Amino acid sequence: MVTNFDSQRTGKEFMIRIRKFVSELLLGFSLSIATISPVILPLGVAGFAVSQTACKETDLDKMAKASRELAGDVVTGEKVVATVFTGGLISITQKDRFADYFKSIAIAGASYNAMVKDFSEQAKNGTLPTNALQLLAAEFDKVVTPFLQLLDDLGKLSANASTQISLGVAALKAAVVAIAVVMANRGSKTAKRNVHELGMRGVYV
Repeated sequence: MVTNFDSQRTGKEFMIRIRKFVSELLLGFSLSIATISPVILPLGVAGFAVSQTACKETDLDKMAKASRELAGDVVTGEKVVATVFTGGLISITQKDRFADYFKSIAIAGASYNAMVKDFSEQAKNGTLPTNALQLLAAEFDKVVTPFLQLLDDLGKLSANASTQISLGVAALKAAVVAIAVVMANRGSKTAKRNVHELGMRGVYV
Protein backbone atom coordinates (compact mmCIF):
# COMPACT_ATOMS: atom_id res chain seq x y z
CA MET A 1 0.00 0.00 0.00
CA VAL A 2 1.37 3.43 -0.96
CA THR A 3 0.91 5.98 1.82
CA ASN A 4 1.01 9.77 1.61
CA PHE A 5 4.36 9.62 3.36
CA ASP A 6 5.70 7.27 0.67
CA SER A 7 4.47 9.57 -2.07
CA GLN A 8 6.02 12.62 -0.42
CA ARG A 9 9.29 10.78 0.10
CA THR A 10 9.31 9.66 -3.54
CA GLY A 11 8.67 13.23 -4.67
CA LYS A 12 11.48 14.59 -2.50
CA GLU A 13 13.91 11.93 -3.71
CA PHE A 14 13.04 12.75 -7.32
CA MET A 15 13.61 16.49 -6.80
CA ILE A 16 16.98 15.76 -5.19
CA ARG A 17 17.89 13.70 -8.27
CA ILE A 18 16.83 16.53 -10.58
CA ARG A 19 18.76 19.18 -8.62
CA LYS A 20 21.87 17.01 -8.66
CA PHE A 21 21.57 16.20 -12.35
CA VAL A 22 20.91 19.82 -13.35
CA SER A 23 23.86 21.01 -11.28
CA GLU A 24 26.19 18.46 -12.87
CA LEU A 25 24.87 19.17 -16.36
CA LEU A 26 25.29 22.90 -16.08
CA LEU A 27 28.65 22.85 -14.27
CA GLY A 28 31.07 24.77 -16.43
CA PHE A 29 28.36 26.37 -18.54
CA SER A 30 28.28 30.14 -18.93
CA LEU A 31 25.39 30.60 -16.57
CA SER A 32 24.43 30.87 -12.93
CA ILE A 33 21.91 28.63 -11.20
CA ALA A 34 19.22 30.22 -9.06
CA THR A 35 17.18 28.39 -6.42
CA ILE A 36 15.22 25.55 -8.00
CA SER A 37 11.58 25.29 -6.97
CA PRO A 38 9.78 21.94 -7.31
CA VAL A 39 6.93 23.69 -9.11
CA ILE A 40 8.81 26.18 -11.29
CA LEU A 41 12.09 24.43 -12.01
CA PRO A 42 12.44 25.93 -15.51
CA LEU A 43 12.28 29.43 -14.04
CA GLY A 44 14.95 28.56 -11.50
CA VAL A 45 17.74 28.32 -14.07
CA ALA A 46 18.98 31.71 -15.21
CA GLY A 47 21.90 33.69 -16.55
CA PHE A 48 22.32 32.03 -19.92
CA ALA A 49 25.10 33.54 -22.00
CA VAL A 50 24.41 31.29 -24.99
CA SER A 51 22.40 32.75 -27.86
CA GLN A 52 19.45 31.01 -29.45
CA THR A 53 21.38 30.42 -32.65
CA ALA A 54 24.63 29.04 -31.28
CA CYS A 55 25.97 26.73 -28.60
CA LYS A 56 29.34 26.96 -26.90
CA GLU A 57 31.75 24.08 -27.34
CA THR A 58 31.79 23.35 -23.60
CA ASP A 59 27.99 23.34 -23.53
CA LEU A 60 27.88 20.77 -26.31
CA ASP A 61 30.40 18.56 -24.54
CA LYS A 62 28.28 18.61 -21.38
CA MET A 63 25.10 17.85 -23.33
CA ALA A 64 26.85 14.92 -25.02
CA LYS A 65 27.76 13.46 -21.63
CA ALA A 66 24.23 13.94 -20.29
CA SER A 67 22.56 12.36 -23.31
CA ARG A 68 25.03 9.47 -23.30
CA GLU A 69 23.80 8.55 -19.82
CA LEU A 70 20.27 8.09 -21.15
CA ALA A 71 21.20 4.60 -22.40
CA GLY A 72 22.05 3.38 -18.90
CA ASP A 73 18.92 5.02 -17.49
CA VAL A 74 16.80 3.19 -20.05
CA VAL A 75 18.33 -0.16 -19.08
CA THR A 76 17.51 0.53 -15.44
CA GLY A 77 13.91 1.28 -16.35
CA GLU A 78 13.62 -1.88 -18.43
CA LYS A 79 14.87 -4.02 -15.54
CA VAL A 80 12.32 -2.53 -13.15
CA VAL A 81 9.47 -3.09 -15.62
CA ALA A 82 10.59 -6.72 -16.03
CA THR A 83 10.55 -7.17 -12.26
CA VAL A 84 7.08 -5.63 -11.97
CA PHE A 85 5.84 -7.92 -14.75
CA THR A 86 7.34 -10.99 -13.07
CA GLY A 87 5.54 -9.97 -9.89
CA GLY A 88 2.22 -10.04 -11.75
CA LEU A 89 1.54 -6.32 -11.39
CA ILE A 90 1.29 -5.59 -15.12
CA SER A 91 0.18 -7.60 -18.16
CA ILE A 92 2.44 -8.75 -20.97
CA THR A 93 0.75 -6.19 -23.21
CA GLN A 94 1.66 -3.40 -20.80
CA LYS A 95 5.21 -4.75 -20.46
CA ASP A 96 5.65 -4.81 -24.23
CA ARG A 97 4.30 -1.28 -24.55
CA PHE A 98 6.84 -0.01 -22.02
CA ALA A 99 9.54 -1.92 -23.91
CA ASP A 100 8.55 -0.06 -27.09
CA TYR A 101 8.80 3.28 -25.26
CA PHE A 102 12.23 2.43 -23.90
CA LYS A 103 13.43 1.31 -27.34
CA SER A 104 12.26 4.57 -28.93
CA ILE A 105 13.92 6.63 -26.19
CA ALA A 106 17.18 4.71 -26.54
CA ILE A 107 17.30 5.08 -30.33
CA ALA A 108 16.41 8.78 -30.26
CA GLY A 109 18.80 9.40 -27.38
CA ALA A 110 21.67 7.83 -29.31
CA SER A 111 20.83 9.93 -32.36
CA TYR A 112 20.69 13.09 -30.25
CA ASN A 113 24.02 12.24 -28.63
CA ALA A 114 25.61 11.72 -32.06
CA MET A 115 24.28 15.08 -33.23
CA VAL A 116 25.66 16.84 -30.16
CA LYS A 117 29.09 15.28 -30.71
CA ASP A 118 29.05 16.31 -34.38
CA PHE A 119 28.18 19.87 -33.43
CA SER A 120 30.94 19.83 -30.83
CA GLU A 121 33.47 19.01 -33.54
CA GLN A 122 32.02 21.66 -35.81
CA ALA A 123 32.29 24.19 -32.99
CA LYS A 124 36.01 23.43 -32.71
CA ASN A 125 36.38 24.05 -36.45
CA GLY A 126 34.27 27.19 -36.39
CA THR A 127 31.63 25.64 -38.64
CA LEU A 128 28.78 25.24 -36.12
CA PRO A 129 25.47 25.92 -37.93
CA THR A 130 23.47 28.91 -36.73
CA ASN A 131 20.40 26.72 -36.26
CA ALA A 132 22.21 24.17 -34.06
CA LEU A 133 19.88 24.72 -31.11
CA GLN A 134 16.75 24.25 -33.20
CA LEU A 135 18.12 21.05 -34.72
CA LEU A 136 19.09 19.69 -31.30
CA ALA A 137 15.68 20.52 -29.83
CA ALA A 138 13.88 18.84 -32.73
CA GLU A 139 15.99 15.70 -32.28
CA PHE A 140 15.50 15.63 -28.51
CA ASP A 141 11.75 15.96 -29.04
CA LYS A 142 11.97 12.38 -30.34
CA VAL A 143 13.17 11.40 -26.86
CA VAL A 144 10.53 13.40 -25.01
CA THR A 145 7.54 12.16 -27.05
CA PRO A 146 7.78 8.45 -26.08
CA PHE A 147 8.75 9.45 -22.56
CA LEU A 148 5.53 11.45 -22.22
CA GLN A 149 3.62 8.41 -23.49
CA LEU A 150 5.39 6.32 -20.86
CA LEU A 151 4.29 8.76 -18.16
CA ASP A 152 0.71 8.63 -19.42
CA ASP A 153 0.71 4.83 -19.22
CA LEU A 154 2.07 4.95 -15.67
CA GLY A 155 -1.12 6.72 -14.66
CA LYS A 156 -3.17 3.76 -15.87
CA LEU A 157 -1.41 1.22 -13.62
CA SER A 158 -2.12 0.21 -10.05
CA ALA A 159 -0.59 2.41 -7.35
CA ASN A 160 1.98 -0.26 -6.49
CA ALA A 161 3.10 -0.88 -10.08
CA SER A 162 3.14 2.83 -10.90
CA THR A 163 5.25 3.67 -7.85
CA GLN A 164 7.81 0.95 -8.55
CA ILE A 165 8.23 1.88 -12.21
CA SER A 166 8.31 5.60 -11.37
CA LEU A 167 11.24 5.00 -9.05
CA GLY A 168 12.90 2.87 -11.72
CA VAL A 169 12.76 5.68 -14.29
CA ALA A 170 13.66 8.47 -11.85
CA ALA A 171 17.16 8.89 -13.29
CA LEU A 172 15.78 8.85 -16.84
CA LYS A 173 13.18 11.42 -15.83
CA ALA A 174 15.83 13.66 -14.30
CA ALA A 175 17.97 13.44 -17.45
CA VAL A 176 15.08 14.25 -19.79
CA VAL A 177 13.97 17.17 -17.63
CA ALA A 178 17.46 18.61 -17.26
CA ILE A 179 18.29 18.57 -20.96
CA ALA A 180 14.88 19.96 -21.93
CA VAL A 181 15.21 22.78 -19.41
CA VAL A 182 18.66 23.72 -20.72
CA MET A 183 17.42 24.10 -24.28
CA ALA A 184 14.17 25.77 -23.22
CA ASN A 185 16.05 28.45 -21.36
CA ARG A 186 18.20 29.02 -24.41
CA GLY A 187 15.06 29.97 -26.29
CA SER A 188 13.96 26.79 -28.06
CA LYS A 189 10.19 26.82 -28.58
CA THR A 190 10.17 23.03 -29.02
CA ALA A 191 11.99 22.51 -25.73
CA LYS A 192 9.68 25.00 -23.99
CA ARG A 193 6.71 22.95 -25.18
CA ASN A 194 8.42 19.80 -23.90
CA VAL A 195 8.95 21.39 -20.50
CA HIS A 196 5.32 22.51 -20.39
CA GLU A 197 4.05 19.02 -21.24
CA LEU A 198 6.32 17.46 -18.62
CA GLY A 199 4.98 19.93 -16.08
CA MET A 200 1.38 19.13 -17.05
CA ARG A 201 2.10 15.53 -16.10
CA GLY A 202 3.27 16.54 -12.65
CA VAL A 203 6.98 16.05 -13.25
CA TYR A 204 7.89 19.09 -11.15
CA VAL A 205 5.47 18.44 -8.31
